[in-house]
Amino acid sequence: MVDFTSTYTRIADNRIANLRDKCLKGIYSERLFNSVAQGMDKFYTLEKLEWMKSYLDNHNQHIAAGCLECLCAHGYDLMESIDLVSSRVDDRVFSGKVIDLAEKYDKPDILLAFMNEEKGYINRVIMALKKTHHEDYLTTLLLSDNEALVKSVDRLTKDL
Repeated sequence: MVDFTSTYTRIADNRIANLRDKCLKGIYSERLFNSVAQGMDKFYTLEKLEWMKSYLDNHNQHIAAGCLECLCAHGYDLMESIDLVSSRVDDRVFSGKVIDLAEKYDKPDILLAFMNEEKGYINRVIMALKKTHHEDYLTTLLLSDNEALVKSVDRLTKDL
């Protein structure tokens, strides 16, 4: 019987090394990020991806978002980056990825970092809270003194 484990391990290690090299050079490779994020935990362990944490505050939002997605896909808790997320709310690409990840991994507290009306994420956050069945967060928002926020929550949740 042929053991493919060593072959898959070698492939995974090569992809990680290539991705690390690209990140070091400031080159975003969607293909490499996707293959690492979608790879099996057995071959793409969180320990092997630990180096990505240093890129979470990278000026290239695509690299930062890709690293966060890969880390979360392999066991990293998004809540560990709540301070970083809050500091990067103005970064549209990064914030969009964070909202997607918060919805995917059911992290409503992360979503609340995007509730500032001026940032333009409210509708997306309300929809994510509704989809993840966190109506209790929406109830609190309905009691807000901000009429525009109350109307948004009511309008977006009425048909759901």
